Amino acid sequence: MNSVTFENLPELPFAAAESINQLRVNLSLCGKEIKTVMVTSCEPNEGKSFICLNLVRSIAASGSRVLLIDCDLRNSTYRRKYNLCPGGARIPGTADVLAGRVGLQDVIYRTNIPHAYILPVTSTLPNPSFLLENGVLDQIIAQCREIYDYIIVDTPPALTVADALKIAPMCDGSMIVVRGGVTDRKGHGLPKDHYLYSGHGERRQPPCLRLAMRGAGGRTGVDRQTPSARTAVSGADEIPI
Repeated sequence: MNSVTFENLPELPFAAAESINQLRVNLSLCGKEIKTVMVTSCEPNEGKSFICLNLVRSIAASGSRVLLIDCDLRNSTYRRKYNLCPGGARIPGTADVLAGRVGLQDVIYRTNIPHAYILPVTSTLPNPSFLLENGVLDQIIAQCREIYDYIIVDTPPALTVADALKIAPMCDGSMIVVRGGVTDRKGHGLPKDHYLYSGHGERRQPPCLRLAMRGAGGRTGVDRQTPSARTAVSGADEIPI
């Protein structure tokens, strides 16, 4: 298996680290059948990918094998922000396996985070819809469910493009990242019949987690909606996203 290195991983403030840890615990309480979680946001720049990566770090630190699937094919931040491809080197990634140019074994990379693996976006696409509709991603997720304890799927913002709509039914649950003091209150008030409440297989209603990052005032909270429960955790204004 090939490997990549996340550079410049931030050391989180205590309150932020505890918030991420609380999110991991909340996820574990959803039940053993919840293994694949799609993470999205309402709008860009709400910290979605930051939450994905640090949730993966927390899960891996607990000893579970976790795979991060980057499906933000339009504007992925991992390659650029964490220098996954030093010197601009071209390595195969999500788009390549979805297009059938390489096999799954060629695009899952071991990382410098013990127990954490990534299927990265290494080339962005202006319109990846057709790649998300050819059935390959569903097969990838099904195959990886047999190997990893958790799969975190990073997708584009739900209210700007339709990619998350296509990916949601392939996962066991969805998590919506909102940023306190930034996200429009109306934006994350999704109706109960929104596609994010559809699940895998028979499209049962999965748990939908909402994480609010503390920003300009407010608090960080985790809201598990199926069944209804609420856990409030502390945040930190200085969280880098």
